Amino acid sequence: MNTETQRWIEAAKVLAMDPTAKVRCPRNNDSDLEVEDVVINETHLERHLRCPKCGAYNAILLPKKGGGSR
Repeated sequence: MNTETQRWIEAAKVLAMDPTAKVRCPRNNDSDLEVEDVVINETHLERHLRCPKCGAYNAILLPKKGGGSR
């Protein structure tokens, strides 16, 4: 597994627990990631992670907790 992939995994772990955490871009370390939650269905949401500076993007699928998205 390459280093960037490992950094995305670490970022996803942090942001899965706290979507308001400040996490630097895993690709270029050039800005904090922006986080947006999108409800997929009644039980899951997708957390979109995007760097506003370089455009790097990833998403994680999470179980929906008690009634809403961010």
